[in-house]
Amino acid sequence: FRRVLFRSEFSESLDDLRAPRTQERWSAFGWMRRWMALRPVWSGAALVVFGVLLGTQIVPWLQTANDVAGPAVNVLAAPKLSDEQLSKMAIAGIRVSSAQDSPAENVQLQLNAEQPLVLSGNVDDREVRRVLTYVVENGERFDPGVRLDCLDALKSRTADQSVRQALLAAARKDQNAAVRMKALESLRDTTNDSAVRLIMLQILEHDPNPGVRIEAVNFLVRSLDSLGQENSETVVAEPELAQIVRVLNEIGQKDPSHFVRLRSAAALRQIGSRNLR
Repeated sequence: FRRVLFRSEFSESLDDLRAPRTQERWSAFGWMRRWMALRPVWSGAALVVFGVLLGTQIVPWLQTANDVAGPAVNVLAAPKLSDEQLSKMAIAGIRVSSAQDSPAENVQLQLNAEQPLVLSGNVDDREVRRVLTYVVENGERFDPGVRLDCLDALKSRTADQSVRQALLAAARKDQNAAVRMKALESLRDTTNDSAVRLIMLQILEHDPNPGVRIEAVNFLVRSLDSLGQENSETVVAEPELAQIVRVLNEIGQKDPSHFVRLRSAAALRQIGSRNLR
């Protein structure tokens, strides 16, 4: 039996020698697989560390690299935007800050147009004011927060007729009551303008928000208060004064808001107590 077994093993050895040796394929990470197979505990720990590094370092780096590939253009001198560009632009954000060496507000607008654009300047810049007034006049296209920021930037430039008209348009037509209120507040320095007072009467009669109507009453009272002040530019003709009194009297009796009626009645008493010339 031993002889038979020996012969069998000897024959197999000869066959192995005759067969060509197959060369093992080289693998780039073969050593790693062998190392991990022999050390399973260390392999698990290494995979955990690699996962942490991938999530906290490599992925953010790749995202930053992608962002750098398409940067926004930062424009310090406001470019001339066409009407078509204005009609297609969107505003991703706006920042308003006080200038240290100028009474004008500094404005930074992040525009999404054909190419992302950061527009920097102040409200004395004609193109900056043009963009701000466009947003205010076309409020349905922009976020209410953006419109409020634009109004905040424009409130010190109501002497500009284009700015004044934009504020009046927002006060009459904007769908957001907070924006309409902000527009009225921004118009406080225009009490000497008869056209603005006429718009205030329309707002008082038709605006659905009681807070906005009260602000319109307050504007009219401030306008009439300035009559008795020295060097006042406010001039109220008798027909206009009669119209103001008539509207306030009607609002004081018929307005659905108790507070608006009270404020209108108080305004009438203030007007009646003065000798308006």
